[in-house]
Amino acid sequence: MVLGVDPLTSVDAVQVAHDAVLDRGRADEVAKVRARGHLTARERVAALFDPGTFVEHGALAKPAMPGLHGPADGIIVGAGTVV
Repeated sequence: MVLGVDPLTSVDAVQVAHDAVLDRGRADEVAKVRARGHLTARERVAALFDPGTFVEHGALAKPAMPGLHGPADGIIVGAGTVV
């Protein structure tokens, strides 16, 4: 334990929060998008970049505007390779 924080508990909490904002943690929302015949935003990003190269930054960001709800403040930011 460092500074009163159990690092494993902290890592687990971050992983749970991260999973909740990704498509795999938002099954109802993903189903609505797919019912319209669309890809999710993260699926579109994955299709743009070479497989396994995109690294997202800020997935746990909170919306800047009070009253808004959504993962990553509604934007996907990261870097990857496109060949």
